[in-house]
Amino acid sequence: MQRNDSSIFRFSFRSASRLIGASLVVALPLAGQEQIPRAEHGAARMDYQFKELEKLVRGANVAEVPVGFDPVVWQAFVEGR
Repeated sequence: MQRNDSSIFRFSFRSASRLIGASLVVALPLAGQEQIPRAEHGAARMDYQFKELEKLVRGANVAEVPVGFDPVVWQAFVEGR
């Protein structure tokens, strides 16, 4: 039985290119992220967490029920019953 060396090269090249592609898919989104300041316990510092929370809730009206949320449950939380 004769062995075809080009098929071995093709397999190796294909495997290597898939591995490189998968690495880039994982690494590229992480490249542009800012470093999260960590507290002693390892979680993000509280000032950083509050800053990020402010971005999410800026201009939100807590009296309005969010889309997809049960209005009865929302009122229970807002009114504190």
